[in-house]
Amino acid sequence: MLRKRLIGTILVKDNIAVQSYGFKRYTPIGSPVICAEYLDAWGADEIALLDISASKNRAGPNLDMVSKVASKSRVPLMVGGGISTMQEVHDTVEAGADKIAINTAFIRKPALLREASENYGAQCIIASLDALRTPDGYSLYADDEGRDIITAAKLAEELGAGEILLNSVDQDGSLEGYALDLISKVNRSVNVPLIALGGAGAPSHFEEILSEPNVAAAAGNYFQHFEHSIAVLKHHLGAKGLPIRQKSGLEYQNVSHTPDGRLKRTPEQLLLSQMYEPLDQ
Repeated sequence: MLRKRLIGTILVKDNIAVQSYGFKRYTPIGSPVICAEYLDAWGADEIALLDISASKNRAGPNLDMVSKVASKSRVPLMVGGGISTMQEVHDTVEAGADKIAINTAFIRKPALLREASENYGAQCIIASLDALRTPDGYSLYADDEGRDIITAAKLAEELGAGEILLNSVDQDGSLEGYALDLISKVNRSVNVPLIALGGAGAPSHFEEILSEPNVAAAAGNYFQHFEHSIAVLKHHLGAKGLPIRQKSGLEYQNVSHTPDGRLKRTPEQLLLSQMYEPLDQ
């Protein structure tokens, strides 16, 4: 049975790792390099480094940052943001990226996706699609043509994308769960694997999305909230019978969790019982 993937996502704005809320508000976290180091140590199956300001600023990928993040990542590294030419695809791979995520360029010049796939293989090329809820379903965010997300996903597959990173604008930063209807509809419409992003806030959300066939779960804000978050989540999901890679070496066999996935605090009485008796003076 294929193992389910958990992908730690680092969103970068103006070279700083941030938490995103609805694609409108951002809270700084710190160094993308340090974030990658922690995600790797905590047991992420892959790491996604997504520069959300590069295309807006008409800047290419920050190759120095990619190289530094790659040096801290022992797992596959997906890089997106500002990649709009084959030369930039090449340079990003040379800097250490294992996979290239194409987002804005998919809208402006989709032929890049085909060329990149033909040169580097479909397994290396990810179509990064942002979906916005509309009265009629979901549309491709920031697309002047107003294409619905199903049409965009089918085109991405046709052009040679090996996977589709599907991010829900509406759920972004909400911690209320993935857009299950969106993921399910797109999943039934294409044959390539999906990576769901946007809305994770509790272990149950990961259970729901990973129950979908051929879907991996990515998260940014959730994994940044507390230490060892991925390792703790993997233990929880494994206990629920989901096929998860338990490779972190961190054990959480006799612990309980809060609803949002944190480890429950050890009761005060237990802590007191484990204290040494003071020596008589």
